[in-house]
Amino acid sequence: MPARKHIDAVHALDWQRDQYKHDQRNHFDIISLHKLDRLKHYAMHVAKYAGRIARGDREPKPVSRTFVDTLLVNLSAANTLHQKLHYTPMNQIRGFFFD
Repeated sequence: MPARKHIDAVHALDWQRDQYKHDQRNHFDIISLHKLDRLKHYAMHVAKYAGRIARGDREPKPVSRTFVDTLLVNLSAANTLHQKLHYTPMNQIRGFFFD
């Protein structure tokens, strides 16, 4: 079995950059909105995804798709807020929070 890849800072930033390019190409109507309106738009998507999860077995869309959709909307929201995302493994911050 191949080694399992983990999310690192490079991948997270690549995903964020790719999502920005996607939004520029395919969702210009949304990225043209005022920042507050864009964030409301993304909040509505998150609420929709929460509904999918709450429906449980009655939801036709798989949880994996909902997870991916949620990730992509969060990348777009981070771009809206000019947040540069990165990943820090828990073992690197454990001493800071728990010691």
